Amino acid sequence: MKRSRSALAAAILLPALCSAMTFDDLSRAAYEHSLQKSESQGKQQALRHEKGAYAAAEPITLEGSTRRIRADEQSGDGTEYGVMVGFSAKNPWVKEAKSAEFDAAIKTAAGSETLHKGLLQSSLKHEYLLGELAREEAELYGQKYESAKKAYAMSLKKHQAGRISQMELARFETEQRTARKEAEEARIAYQKHQGILKEMTLLQGEIRVDDMPFRFLSSPDTERMLKNSPVLENFALAQEELNRQIETLRRSYVETVGIGVGMTQEPTQHSVDLRVSIPLSFGDKNERRIAALMSTRSALGEQKALSEQKLRVALEQSFRQLEGMRQLIDESQSNQKQYEALYQMAHKGFEGGITGLFEYLETKNRFYAAQIETLRLKRDYVDEMAKTEEKLGRIWE
Repeated sequence: MKRSRSALAAAILLPALCSAMTFDDLSRAAYEHSLQKSESQGKQQALRHEKGAYAAAEPITLEGSTRRIRADEQSGDGTEYGVMVGFSAKNPWVKEAKSAEFDAAIKTAAGSETLHKGLLQSSLKHEYLLGELAREEAELYGQKYESAKKAYAMSLKKHQAGRISQMELARFETEQRTARKEAEEARIAYQKHQGILKEMTLLQGEIRVDDMPFRFLSSPDTERMLKNSPVLENFALAQEELNRQIETLRRSYVETVGIGVGMTQEPTQHSVDLRVSIPLSFGDKNERRIAALMSTRSALGEQKALSEQKLRVALEQSFRQLEGMRQLIDESQSNQKQYEALYQMAHKGFEGGITGLFEYLETKNRFYAAQIETLRLKRDYVDEMAKTEEKLGRIWE
């Protein structure tokens, strides 16, 4: 396509050259500037600090007492005082279980981060592919506008030579104005998609990637896709976290043991004191908490199984719909080639004075309409693919 030197054409036709990157680069940029990144990483860091705080040694305690006593006999009068140094230690089995509970919570937070990355990638892919189709449409309307300009210039010469009427010339002028309006609208639509991508990534300039063209999806390996689905994986991580919480409660009937050593000074004697404190947690409290967590775990298991069934059906139905859309796109591209051949013949015939004005314009408009229809069908294909990827929690591979 030859580009016009006029300022108007330069504003409408999109630049072909731009700095490109990979889709992974684009995804990293989007994630680095997402609000969920700091939230997710902050939560994981907070859990690590909580784990460290729980594992830290308990502080030493210092207890002291004093009192003035008076016995019946004066010899028994005096001051009594005592001091005791003590410390408490966590039950090592509880400590081990609590550490595993923190690890499970960290994995759950990391799983949520993975899911967010997958959904962000899916949204980014959807927006980028729609933008690329909008770019193709803008370029197509730019070509149509250039064609309309040339046709108007040619018709003006014919009018000056007395070969066409004023009405026919006005029709070419109207066609040129309409094509210009369509080209401008298409350019604005493309810039809108670029604006969304720039907001997501905070990148400057036109955003293009090298490895994300429009392409048809291959038949899915359903079981592998389900196995790698972050949505289903999050259910499993949440269940594991509940398992660790239950195990901690089962071991926490004796959570800590306190030991103290001290000395007491009395008027008539001295003593060395030893204290052992073992708080017990037997009762219905822990049992009821365990029962509540087990009920939650059971509900998560049912949700996971149901979600997996629904996702399997969604994948199968979506692929059938995508295959049907693919056939429509193939048919549309075939029609497009036929209209292109007719347009070329009509164009030559019009230049040679064989083809009439209205026949030429109708053939040309049908040719461009066929290309626009192909792009519309591709947009529908991308939309359907994005819906399934959102349910899956990651892009379709």
